[in-house]
Amino acid sequence: LARVMAEALGLLLKQLELSSGSKRPKLLESQSEIELCWVQSVDLEFKPHEGGLPTAVAEKYENGNVAVTSHRLLWLHSDDRTQEQHCWLPLASIKGHKGVNSFFKKTPRVYLDVWMDSNTGQVASAAQVESISATNTTSASTLVAGTLTLALRGPSNSYDTFDKNFKLALSRKEWQVRKSDSTPCLHTFMLMLIFPIFLFLFRTENSGEEFDCRREVRKE
Repeated sequence: LARVMAEALGLLLKQLELSSGSKRPKLLESQSEIELCWVQSVDLEFKPHEGGLPTAVAEKYENGNVAVTSHRLLWLHSDDRTQEQHCWLPLASIKGHKGVNSFFKKTPRVYLDVWMDSNTGQVASAAQVESISATNTTSASTLVAGTLTLALRGPSNSYDTFDKNFKLALSRKEWQVRKSDSTPCLHTFMLMLIFPIFLFLFRTENSGEEFDCRREVRKE
């Protein structure tokens, strides 16, 4: 039943925020997000159902540019005046992917299987996907797999550029925050606190010994 509901809703993405001055996408500074590449002339295809932003659902979004970042896929409409379709997809939500770039195909495509909420159609967050990985089951959640296709209609090297950086970002998994990552920082912080105290005590002890040695020499 959940799968039927999800298919009827289609995949809903997240609204992309732009900076007021440069009109560039706002990156996730708290997660040290960085841009890896931009690819021009990319369509988002939600067929066989409508998808996109909840306020602008359609079978596909056309004439846009895609950015691969360390954490997300960003899609911006080529026309700056058309902001209602600017959207993004977390890389953490991607369950699987398949690229097709054949001499017999005019337009290369990348097919994505994306985790989505079966109740709302909203693309899953990193936290929701991690809960699946932790339990190794989807029975305790409402997530199912939806589909999204990227049609790369730009220059001939567009597919290779996207494929290289997309796979790199997926392999690095920069969006994952592990407890072990904070351990070295904690150790360094503790050393920074303890070392000055240790150095002070060491100098104090040595200065006393040096003073005693000088006093003994004067006595002799």
